[in-house]
Amino acid sequence: MKVSLAYFLNSITLGGMEAHSLVLARGIDRNRYDLRVIMPARPHLDPLAEDLVRYDIPVHRLTLDGQQPLGQRWASFRALVRLLRTYRVDVMHQQRTGPFHGKLACLAAKAAGVPVIVATEHQAPPPQIPRRALLQNALIDRLVDRIIVVSEDNRAQQLVHTGRKPSKVVTIYNGISIQEWQPRPPEVVAAQKRELGLDNAAPIIGTAGRLVEQKGLPYFLRMAALLLPDFPAARFVIVGDGPLRDELVALTRDLGLADRVVFTGFRTDVPDLMSVFDLFVLASVYEPFGLVLVQAMALEKPIVATRVGGIPEVVADGETGLLVPPRQPAALAEAAARLLRDEALARRMGQAGRERVLARFTAEAMARKTMALYEELLAHKRPAG
Repeated sequence: MKVSLAYFLNSITLGGMEAHSLVLARGIDRNRYDLRVIMPARPHLDPLAEDLVRYDIPVHRLTLDGQQPLGQRWASFRALVRLLRTYRVDVMHQQRTGPFHGKLACLAAKAAGVPVIVATEHQAPPPQIPRRALLQNALIDRLVDRIIVVSEDNRAQQLVHTGRKPSKVVTIYNGISIQEWQPRPPEVVAAQKRELGLDNAAPIIGTAGRLVEQKGLPYFLRMAALLLPDFPAARFVIVGDGPLRDELVALTRDLGLADRVVFTGFRTDVPDLMSVFDLFVLASVYEPFGLVLVQAMALEKPIVATRVGGIPEVVADGETGLLVPPRQPAALAEAAARLLRDEALARRMGQAGRERVLARFTAEAMARKTMALYEELLAHKRPAG
């Protein structure tokens, strides 16, 4: 008999957690698991729902979050309990946007009699947590069998700042579909450069992600301004969209970069777009893992990134890229200039990056370790004999 497995997402936007959830869902053994995904009924999440359905994964749209009026939240809670009971769910795996979000789903799973409850924390906890929040967190944690984190740095912060027991928290690195993140042939790269209005011979320095404070994009732009005197032909590409777009465009003008920076907005062809980069730069001020770095490395792009959070676990400093302190545009510019000047070094780092992804960060490895955790917990819950 198949194991009934439900994923519950408390997504508010499309980002790394959603990309992770799609890749993990695709990697689950459908001969062993009867999988369905429960996710909010928000229009901007429709592309994720469509992708899941494309891979024959049933999707149920149900919004349950702390922003709902109390009556609506209670109705959603009861609807989730009924849904979990209807499908006799054996394992509910919640994908959380943060350590204090979406806890009602775990309470609903317990009320529905779900034997195994797992949660993945995609963000590290803040250093200062109010006592009331700590207490609420501890109470809900008692309902959860394991908490997955995406880096050892995140795990360490969970243990220190939330007081969680080491036995409760397990690290499973994010993985990507290697087939989707193959280096592109020259004709694809040339076509993308033409579409973006880029000179085929110009050095291209790029980044990708939501345009939010976490990603440190003002530092990326200030790095660009510092690089231009020595690399006047260089162009800079920012793939993604978000609430800071207008502010970043204004900063681009203020720095005299208006004709040097391309904002692509939200795109679904990110692997093709990133294929035009000669160098990938991530200027994040904090980063629990950095999935986009794995994607760039799979495309054989040398990396310049900040030494924060889980990034040092992804990028081998001096081997697959160069790591610098956060919030320091000059350090970003110095590292980028080194790789732009030394094409042989950049090439070696790009190749080493793909090898590192193949060894550590594949979708297959992530799914295999996650399913092994399910089986361990199910075996513990089954009666002996």
